[in-house]
Amino acid sequence: MGIKDNYILHEMNGEYVIIEINDGALEFSHVFYINSSAADMFRLMKDGLNKDAIITKMLEEYDTTKEELENDYDDFLASLKQKKIYE
Repeated sequence: MGIKDNYILHEMNGEYVIIEINDGALEFSHVFYINSSAADMFRLMKDGLNKDAIITKMLEEYDTTKEELENDYDDFLASLKQKKIYE
């Protein structure tokens, strides 16, 4: 399970978006705007890290609690699943 291969993260003018690619073309009807911490989670998910590894890595970068990151991760993952980006 993980993020589908045809989704990429792109930064545009300081904003992060997840975009679907079909047959080499960007599919702008499936654009999902996210914040910078969600972008970091997305990158780590694409790298194949599991939830615990992602939380540990993000605790090194962000001034927050483990519980807050776990909640953010769970919410983000639910959004990705709802949008059929994560399977």
